[in-house]
Amino acid sequence: MMAVTGLNKPDFHTISTFRRRHPVALRGLFVQVLRLGQKAGLLKLGHVAVDGTKLRANAS
Repeated sequence: MMAVTGLNKPDFHTISTFRRRHPVALRGLFVQVLRLGQKAGLLKLGHVAVDGTKLRANAS
């Protein structure tokens, strides 16, 4: 992202707005990146599991 913006850090709001405006294009781009990565042998597609366990923490 930094190369595209000329080493300027975009504001989080700018990125959020961009993502809201272009969901279909970004979805397609994401699929293309995954396919290229798989073809190059950089990744393999599989299952991802997310554990939503919540633990109490003591911050003192």
